[in-house]
Amino acid sequence: MSGERDYKTLAEAAVYDETGRITGVVNQAIGFTQDWQDRGERILIGDAGWDQQEFRTTRYVKLTGKTPKLVDRPVLAGVPEQATASVGTEVSIPRVPACTVRFDGPVSGTHEHPGGSLKIGFTLTGTYRISFEAFPNLPCSFDLTVTP
Repeated sequence: MSGERDYKTLAEAAVYDETGRITGVVNQAIGFTQDWQDRGERILIGDAGWDQQEFRTTRYVKLTGKTPKLVDRPVLAGVPEQATASVGTEVSIPRVPACTVRFDGPVSGTHEHPGGSLKIGFTLTGTYRISFEAFPNLPCSFDLTVTP
């Protein structure tokens, strides 16, 4: 069978894990990618959406349906570019899937968000960078300025 394969034409292929997250991108002959697939490797021929500036992929492998498919990662709706809150009050972002939230500023750390409305507030003034990734959504972040 491998004698009938195209080992000359190069094509981008996405290596992915059991969740559909792209873990690698290769450029190789189509026949080699088909050989990997025959060995049970998770790999698909197609544009993985590699963003060289952000050093990430903008696509993922959708595993629902009959065959895996490369699709664009959605942008999480409702995330502000920046926000302001007074000490002791909260900013609320609706419908955030379960994820790890990272905050960097006068106080830094992480918080495991179980899903639902994400409420963020601090007791120290300053500017905080709030970042999270709720896969398959693209990672996102915003600045929260906490005033007295």
